[in-house]
Amino acid sequence: MSKKEHTYAKLEAVTELVRKEATSLLDDLKSLGDLLGLNQDTPLIAVLEYTPKSKNSPGVDQEKAAAILERLYKKVSFNEYENWLEALIRHSLSKVQDRLGELIKKLEDEFPISDIHDATDDIKGLHARLNAHVIIKTDLLSSLVLFTLDMNGPAFIELHSVLERQAIDKLDELISMPSNIKARLGIPERYRLQELASMLKDYEILDEKDVEFARQLSTLRDGLAHRNINKVSNAVFSGKSLDDIDFAASGVDYISFAIRAIHFLMKIQEEHSAAN
Repeated sequence: MSKKEHTYAKLEAVTELVRKEATSLLDDLKSLGDLLGLNQDTPLIAVLEYTPKSKNSPGVDQEKAAAILERLYKKVSFNEYENWLEALIRHSLSKVQDRLGELIKKLEDEFPISDIHDATDDIKGLHARLNAHVIIKTDLLSSLVLFTLDMNGPAFIELHSVLERQAIDKLDELISMPSNIKARLGIPERYRLQELASMLKDYEILDEKDVEFARQLSTLRDGLAHRNINKVSNAVFSGKSLDDIDFAASGVDYISFAIRAIHFLMKIQEEHSAAN
C-alpha cells in the first residue's frame, strides 16, 4: 500500500467510525421519541428534556425508555474516547519505524561522512554531521517526534516556530540599537520568518534560496495553523484543489523541509559562533 493509499484508508476508517456512532445516536434518539409518543419533527434536545417528565405520562414503557436513555449516556461519555484515541495512537505508532528509517537514510545521504579510518581526510563532512546532530537534538527534536507520530501539521508548525525564534535572536544580536528602543519599535520581534530571513540575507548570513524557503514554510505554517487549505495548496501544491487539510499535510515531504531547516540553522549558528 502506497503512502497516499494508506492515508486515505486511515481517513476513511475514522470517517466511517464517526458516521456509525452518529447514526447509532440518532437511531436511539428516534426510538426514544417514538416510545414517548413525540412527533418525528420534535427537536432532539426536546426528546432528552421530555424523558424525565415521561415518568408521569401514562402509556410510556418506563423500562424501555430508561434502557435507551442509559445507552445514550454511555455513547456520549468521554470515556468512549479512550478506546478510539488509543486505536488512532496505535495506528500512528505502527508507522514510526518506517518514518524513522526514511528520516535516518535521508539525513545520512545529506550529511555523509567517510569511514572512521579516513575521518582525518574528511573534516568538513564530519563537522557538518556534528552540527546537524547538535541542531536535531537541541532545536528540532519536538518537530521530528511529531513527524514520526504521523502528525505532519503540528510538526511543520513547530519547525517554523524554531526557525523564527532563532532568526529573531540572531537579528537582535546584530542590530546595533539600544535595547529599550528596539523593544519600543518591536525590532526584530514584530517581523515574521520570511521578513527576518530577508534581513539576514542583507547581513550576508542567508541567501536568496533561504529566503524563498522561509517564505514557503511561512505560507505553509499559516495555512496549517489557520486551517486554510488554499494557503497550504499555494505553498506546496501549486494551487491545486484540495479536499482535506490533514490529508494535504500528510502529503508534504516533511523530511526535505527539515533538512533545509537544518542548513538554515547552521548558517545562523555558524555565523553566531564566528561573531564570538
